[in-house]
Amino acid sequence: MQQVKVRVPGSCGELIQGQLNGQDFLISCPVNLYSQALVKILPETNTIKLNKDFSKSYKAARKTLEYYQFQGIGLEIEIDSELFDWTGNGQLNCRHGSSCFSYHAFNQ
Repeated sequence: MQQVKVRVPGSCGELIQGQLNGQDFLISCPVNLYSQALVKILPETNTIKLNKDFSKSYKAARKTLEYYQFQGIGLEIEIDSELFDWTGNGQLNCRHGSSCFSYHAFNQ
């Protein structure tokens, strides 16, 4: 079974956000706390299994499969996070990002 693990750092939030010369920008600072996702490919199935109830991570994984136009492939995703379960520390982006980047790593 193919699998990959990705770790994504949390952040202290947006330090500066705005536009400069018509370009959007965001400056944040990573913290030494991580979310990680272990993703296993489930061939010949179309399901996504998560070890926790992370509906937005599920949607992110589903959209990643759709983006790469993969059909008949399922995923088993185990998410583990050292981040606090509240917004403001980048924890949602970490969970979603680690889910998507893990699957993307299979295609490199």
